[in-house]
Amino acid sequence: MRQYNTSRAALWALALAAACARAPEPPFVRALTIDGSSYEYRSYRPSVPGRFLFTPRNKETGVSAIAALDADGEVLFDRPFPPDVITTDFKKVEPGRYGYFTTVMGELKEDARRGRVTYHFLDQAFRDIDPRPLPNGDAELDEHDVARLRNGNLIFIFYRESPGDGLIDAELQEWDPKDGKVRAWNSKGSLRPRRGSSRVTDYLHANSVEADSDGGLILSCGAASEVVKISWPEGKVLWRLSSRTWKFPDDPLHGFRFQHTAKRLSNGNILMFDNGGGGRGDVSRAVEYRLDEKARTATMVWERRAPPETPFRPADGSVQRLSNGNTLIGWGEMPSADRGGTRRIAMFTEVDRDGGVVRELTSVGYRNSYRVAFEETP
Repeated sequence: MRQYNTSRAALWALALAAACARAPEPPFVRALTIDGSSYEYRSYRPSVPGRFLFTPRNKETGVSAIAALDADGEVLFDRPFPPDVITTDFKKVEPGRYGYFTTVMGELKEDARRGRVTYHFLDQAFRDIDPRPLPNGDAELDEHDVARLRNGNLIFIFYRESPGDGLIDAELQEWDPKDGKVRAWNSKGSLRPRRGSSRVTDYLHANSVEADSDGGLILSCGAASEVVKISWPEGKVLWRLSSRTWKFPDDPLHGFRFQHTAKRLSNGNILMFDNGGGGRGDVSRAVEYRLDEKARTATMVWERRAPPETPFRPADGSVQRLSNGNTLIGWGEMPSADRGGTRRIAMFTEVDRDGGVVRELTSVGYRNSYRVAFEETP
């Protein structure tokens, strides 16, 4: 029988080789630049193919952009804007068409609003579509969100100031992309506080609208820390989800505060970006609730909190459940403490069900990404 004599050094080499074979692959890292600002994209493992659509803003220079990245972090599209223009909510709104808002600072119509808002349509190649009927009128267009209904019409959010009591009502308008406005609903008749204010007050601050599976609408009202279900086109308020009137089993934070995005999932649950704060602790997170509308309970079934180095995001943010069950989280505005900072902070993160990072975009300094939307492709 042949004898094999293996030295101790050879055994160590074999053990090291085996350990390396078992070690996970390092993440794919790509450095990229959007309008002069530097970002880093990391992919830890394969996920759904497609592209990320978002509106990065360098809050130190004031420069905003609309941008698209592919699943490998390659910049597909990058359009910058002057410092007095803020871009928001870049996403696909119709088959073959995209859209985004611009807000021109300094062109104020009322004290509580920031400036003139315009909605823009783009074609499949991200080229401007002009002319198209655009929302306008005596109410003021809001820059937060637009949703598409099953009939192909679009829902826009407007604000309408009431000069008599200093309150700003939220108004939802349904628009036919070919012919213009179809119908409208106003919060004045059902969601107003009992008393007005001596100053102009945005008492709801409607910041997302979502078409529900039954044809109704899910409206997020950030200033009220409330998510509202509205029948459509009747406009009847069916329920108002908040910590004031509902119970939140299994939620260590006992509900959400100042949320920015709320979506109905295919399983009937509500997924939202909870900015937090307001005396409940400075914790921002993506959180999913299972609703019992009759019992008024919202049982927390999943959450993913912001990274510990930046646990609180004071504004903006988004959530999206992908077809593979992962969740894309847009972290919104970086803390102002990072103005001129050197820490690398996540702008958006895709996580699996266990909260593990799958793909992520980070940057250094005082940045903001209003929302991020992922367009899945075959």
